[in-house]
Amino acid sequence: MKHMQQSYSHRLTWKGWTGFTIVLALTFSGCFGPPRPLPPEEALQQTSSRIDRILDTAHTPGSVIPDRAVTLSDGPLEFWRHAHPVLDQAFAGPQGQKRFEQQLRPHRIQSQFIGEWHFAVQKLSVTMAAGDLPDVTTVARGWVAPLAQSGRLLPLDTVLDSSIISDLPTPVRNAFSIDDRLYAIPLGNYCSVLLYNTEMIGTPPKTWDELRTVAQTLRAENPSERFHPIGHLPYIEALWSTGGRVVFGAQSGLERPEALETLEFLLELRDDELLHPRTMNDPQWALSMFLRGQVAMTVISSRDWPLVDEMPAAMAPIPGRDAPVTRLMGDAVVAFAEAEDKRSDIAALLEHLIGPEIQGAASASKGSVPARTSVAETIELPPGLAEAYGHARSEPLHRDWDSIELEAIRGLDRAFRWRNEGD
Repeated sequence: MKHMQQSYSHRLTWKGWTGFTIVLALTFSGCFGPPRPLPPEEALQQTSSRIDRILDTAHTPGSVIPDRAVTLSDGPLEFWRHAHPVLDQAFAGPQGQKRFEQQLRPHRIQSQFIGEWHFAVQKLSVTMAAGDLPDVTTVARGWVAPLAQSGRLLPLDTVLDSSIISDLPTPVRNAFSIDDRLYAIPLGNYCSVLLYNTEMIGTPPKTWDELRTVAQTLRAENPSERFHPIGHLPYIEALWSTGGRVVFGAQSGLERPEALETLEFLLELRDDELLHPRTMNDPQWALSMFLRGQVAMTVISSRDWPLVDEMPAAMAPIPGRDAPVTRLMGDAVVAFAEAEDKRSDIAALLEHLIGPEIQGAASASKGSVPARTSVAETIELPPGLAEAYGHARSEPLHRDWDSIELEAIRGLDRAFRWRNEGD
């Protein structure tokens, strides 16, 4: 329990502001109360309309990041980093930063810690407005598209050797590319995974039919209302497995048949008491129930794997309609376009960040898959993570994805709380 409390405290720093925003949005959208539950079709239609309005909003290249002259020093390469479990271990101890910079000699690298992400984002915003940028920085994935599409990032495929780029798995390259240009590399390769209790489940399900069968068997064996076979099952990954997406090009995909099929599948699991209603839109609550033995399987980020500790558990891909699916997630490293004359220093830094010293066995123990295939092949990953990661994919980079995803969460929450009058 101590480990769980520490991790939740950590999550309030790196995810807390997003979660707080979602809570506020859900509250205020209902005039200081929960918004009215809606039938699936109506919830998806309303959500789709709101997403389309976001997509219809025109952005000029300088509308997100001020388009102004920026002067960088001719001194050492400046590397800013926010708190991250994989990168933090490279700077551990009183001599961590000095050791990191010595490992990169003869390249001159100066690193600066800028705090948890909700503090780091403020510092980055201020320095961008002032035109006082670092050369390289770590960012949340949602920042990559606005920066790249505003012309502020240096394409990394112009910096890294082609052998390094080809060593990155295709899902990673796709997740951080726009128009076939690579603009970022991951700090750690996390993905959504099905966490399951190995004492309750032998072979994890791979399809919706298998999931229902396993859940029905578990429900029959344990009819207690305090137990549910499934905790959290994310809508977005389930939607992908049907061939659907939240966004297709410049339009919402939530009015397509796959969107309704996915939502109805989740609601059927809930109504059959196979999926816990409290956790449909709350993965962290579902994880806490898993840790208490109240659910047999739930979807988490592999980043939360250390929380499982000594429990009889393993990871697997998320069951899809016809085949498994998972979601690639995690923060990234970018280089600013104004640092173009420091290409050799940038290349050395990036290669070190995705090399075995940082993304080796220690990072794998935290649920992260090394960014480079050649590094991943040399270490042992936690049980089931390699298979799950093999099915990872992501939404294309979109400058408004954070807003789009928030609208999807709000709309789904209204559908998740709706039931037929005859139920």
